[in-house]
Amino acid sequence: MAQRISDAIIVHGPGRSGTTLLYNMLALHPELAWISGYVNRFPRHPILSNLNRLQGIRALEKWSRGRRFWPRPAEAYGFWNEYFPGFSAAASRPSEGHAGDRPDACLRAMRAVMAYSGKPRFITKITGLSRAAELERAFANPFVLYLNRDPRAVVLSMYKERWGYRSHPERFAGRETHRLLEEYVTRYRGYLEDAGKLERFRFMSLRYENLIDNPASVISRILAFTGLPGDEKFDKFITSWSIHRDANEALMRHLSPEELAHLNTLLADELAQYGYTSGEGC
Repeated sequence: MAQRISDAIIVHGPGRSGTTLLYNMLALHPELAWISGYVNRFPRHPILSNLNRLQGIRALEKWSRGRRFWPRPAEAYGFWNEYFPGFSAAASRPSEGHAGDRPDACLRAMRAVMAYSGKPRFITKITGLSRAAELERAFANPFVLYLNRDPRAVVLSMYKERWGYRSHPERFAGRETHRLLEEYVTRYRGYLEDAGKLERFRFMSLRYENLIDNPASVISRILAFTGLPGDEKFDKFITSWSIHRDANEALMRHLSPEELAHLNTLLADELAQYGYTSGEGC
């Protein structure tokens, strides 16, 4: 097997926990290469990573935020599925690996992404189940940044986005809100339980609410943990980011007081574990 990628950074979380925000911020660091939406769509053409260099132009990067068809960091399941079939459906992958896995080809593609981007280190984002076995085949003891968020906000964001029902909206509409919330709480707990497998790597637990309250402080902690150098241009990228600080509160408007009380009861253990109270965060 080819030599694994060293000192990579994996932004991880249960999903709907703010990982996209953190990933997009960190990807602007001048030492970090990432898989763009273009390479995610065409994983056998890492030469498209040349376009990632456009993000180093501050005015252009700021203008392009939120725009489609622009080379920005992707949660690259198309890329990973190319080399680890079924990667996006992690629950159905055999623990010993898939017969069609091509880890050496994946490593060559990632090194090409780094070379075409002109960056010495690699960052990516994965959410949901840990996929620790696949990560271990691609990366040599990576840094894992695990982003937690008020559990109610995570579950409510899954509910708002109709996870698991997007192709069958009639099934979502036909289920009671209480049952849907219970279903998403079960899914969320499964992700948290599986996240323990990531602690075999260099692991750092972070909190979404701290990130949106004081992004510069959280980013500074991350730089120290991962050994990334400070950079004045990168600092300006971070301070220019527009952050919606009422996202948790906005999610709560999707529930009635009775439904919210039910969700607080369902997540009582998780709220206590992560230091939230029923009146905090959302």
